[in-house]
Amino acid sequence: MKKRGPYFLRSDGKPEFKSGIRQDATPLMQIMRVDVVSVQPTSPISACVSLMAKSGFKRLPVVLATKRLVGIISALDIANFFGGGEYYKIVERLGHSFYKAMEQPVELIMSKDVISVSYDAKIGETVELMIKHDLSLLPITNKEGVLVGVVSVRDFLDKAEYSIPDVTVQEIMKSDVVTVSLNDSVRDACVKAVNYRRHRLPVIFNSQVMGIFSTMDLVRYLASSEPYKRLITGTVDEALNIRVADVATPEVIYVSPTDRLSKVYRIMCERKVGYLPVIENGKLVGYISEKELLRFIVENF
Repeated sequence: MKKRGPYFLRSDGKPEFKSGIRQDATPLMQIMRVDVVSVQPTSPISACVSLMAKSGFKRLPVVLATKRLVGIISALDIANFFGGGEYYKIVERLGHSFYKAMEQPVELIMSKDVISVSYDAKIGETVELMIKHDLSLLPITNKEGVLVGVVSVRDFLDKAEYSIPDVTVQEIMKSDVVTVSLNDSVRDACVKAVNYRRHRLPVIFNSQVMGIFSTMDLVRYLASSEPYKRLITGTVDEALNIRVADVATPEVIYVSPTDRLSKVYRIMCERKVGYLPVIENGKLVGYISEKELLRFIVENF
């Protein structure tokens, strides 16, 4: 169960649980989560993927031992590192060794220019910042830069039940869908995810959506024992030479262009999904994400 504010922050930036709800608790403190899953710059990537897989969070703050925020790492960074982009050059310097790659420190691939807000930031400004920079999760710090909580798009959507515009999916959906084939390799999917900066890719076979491949599917695969079973010479290519079909989420929860946003909201909340393919007459015509839903709500209210 998520622990939420509001809590009074002591001078060292830690929540004062025994104080309960205080008069000086800010609105953001009432929404933010304080049970933050984080890693340190020196944490090995193997530990990072294990934490991501266990927690279900695709973005983890990176903090020093003092809890000062110094970066953030995402599942897309993991995909970049294991074959999708610029970070793969590090793997090449390691002789493509999967074992060595898994033990590299998080600081090599984390984003150092991390965007965060102070715990006393206004709700509207916080939401606008997340929308502007296309963020699903935002770290919250005290005045000394110490991490005290996080807030996500889902946290804000949870409060938006009575603010859903009465419009159809086709008025908000995106049509620039990036897909992968059922028989593509996970390595191929990583390349597409990184090149297009997409965390989720519908899996297509004979023009039908057969599942969804996400960067979190990659993380869960890497955190399991399966990659090691595929190793012969111990290379990253061997570990990722597995079909998308074998790691993707097979269940396809979708909506149609004529469905109302209220239905989208209900499905996302009840099924805890942040991405829905839009299918019309059996054909994939677009998608809608929780970030797009939040963006539309903000722009229309």
